[in-house]
Amino acid sequence: MDISNYRNTAYFGFLELCQPQPGEVVVVTGAAGAVGSLVGQIAKIKGCKVIGFAGSDEKVKWIKEDLGFDAAFNYKTKDVTEALKESAPDGVDCYFDNFSGGGSRTHDPYLSRERHSFFVPESPLELNEQVELNP
Repeated sequence: MDISNYRNTAYFGFLELCQPQPGEVVVVTGAAGAVGSLVGQIAKIKGCKVIGFAGSDEKVKWIKEDLGFDAAFNYKTKDVTEALKESAPDGVDCYFDNFSGGGSRTHDPYLSRERHSFFVPESPLELNEQVELNP
């Protein structure tokens, strides 16, 4: 398996589209997957607070303890809205949705009004399209 596609999606998709700044809050769905785990680590290197969502308690433990995510939740057992209220009461600067295919918009009230960044890498084609994050 060639992991370069995962690295490219994480690196370019996150850095180019979200343009993270130190101190910003980044949410990553599918945070224990190949792309999500890389996005979370890049965000930490950039000095961001990172909140991850994964589908099992084991994955949540891994992204928090081994990868250094600031907060992590099992979306199957914890309501996403409640998790965001707890971990990002002042809003989210970048929501890197790499799981829902754009179907989950429950996070919208928590997106920062200054950045309002939202990215869903649904297909490789989308990575080549021009996306305006802050209209």
